Amino acid sequence: MYTKPQKTIYFFRHAQSDENINKNKNIHVREQYLTEVGKSQAIKLAERIKYLQLSYLISSTLTRAKETSKIISSITNLDIEYSDLFIEKQKPSSIIGQIRQEPRILEIEKNWVNSLFEPNTQIEDGDSYDSMLARAEQAIEFLKLKPEPVLGVVTHQFFLNALIIKVILGDALTPDIYKRLQEQYWLENTGIVVLHYHPEYPYTGWKLITYNDTAHLDYLKV
Repeated sequence: MYTKPQKTIYFFRHAQSDENINKNKNIHVREQYLTEVGKSQAIKLAERIKYLQLSYLISSTLTRAKETSKIISSITNLDIEYSDLFIEKQKPSSIIGQIRQEPRILEIEKNWVNSLFEPNTQIEDGDSYDSMLARAEQAIEFLKLKPEPVLGVVTHQFFLNALIIKVILGDALTPDIYKRLQEQYWLENTGIVVLHYHPEYPYTGWKLITYNDTAHLDYLKV
C-alpha cells in the first residue's frame, strides 16, 4: 500500500482548435483558435471538474490553451497562472506562414519532425528531442515546488506525452522508447490525465493514475 500522494496534478489537453480540424492545413501557423465545438468541449470539461479541489489553473500561454483556460475559469472561478513551460512543441520560425507543400518547406518540416526524436539534433530555432525533454523536466520541478497539493494544468498533447514519458521512465528513457510511446499515446481534446507524486513512490516518485479520460464528451462514449 502506497502512501497518500503529496501532490495530485490534473492535466487537461486544450479543446479542439481550428488546426485540429485542418482549417489551416495549407499554411504553417503559430497560433490556433478554438472552434465552436472546442468551446463546447471546454464548457463540458469545466462542468466535469468544477467539484475537484483544484487550487488554481496553470495554463500554457498559447492561444488555444488560454481560451480553454478562460472558459474553465468562467465556470469554476479558478484563477489562472500562465507559464511558457507548458506550451506545445514549436516549429522552426522560418516555416511559419509558409505553404506546406512547397518543397523547401516540406524538407525543413521533415527534418524538424525527425529532430523531435533524435538526440543532439536541432533544426533552426524549432523544438527538438533535447529541448522538449529539458522543458518537461523544468515543468516537473516547477510543479513539485508548488505548495498546493492539487493543481490543474491546461496544456498540449505532444508536450504532455513528453512529460508523462519522462516522469514514468526517468533515466530508463531511450529515444526509441520515447518515439514509440509518442506515436502510440493519443490524447483527445480536453482529455484528462492524472498524476500523483510522492518521493516514497518507486523509481521516479510519480504514478500515472488516469490517461485520456473523456467521460464528459458524450459523442466519444461507446
